[in-house]
Amino acid sequence: MNKPNKSIDKIKFLNFLKTKNLKLTKQRLQILDLFIKEKDHLIVDDFFIKIKKSDRTLSISTVRRTLNLLVECGVAKRIKLDNGTYVFEVNNVN
Repeated sequence: MNKPNKSIDKIKFLNFLKTKNLKLTKQRLQILDLFIKEKDHLIVDDFFIKIKKSDRTLSISTVRRTLNLLVECGVAKRIKLDNGTYVFEVNNVN
């Protein structure tokens, strides 16, 4: 899936974090960057595995929380598959 508004999505997420008094940590930025550049739907474990290769301090909880923040701010949407697994994709209705 092509993500034409990636810089707008990044700005929207950064502004959202500020309104929640949350910091843009290195790990949140890594997750955001992967989300923006990824063309496929990913599950939480996919994000974790891809980023854990370069950041051994990353936890699966951080991935879950960050993806939920992306959904909450409207950048991402979470889709439940028939098997109960959730995938994340860009929310084109911004």
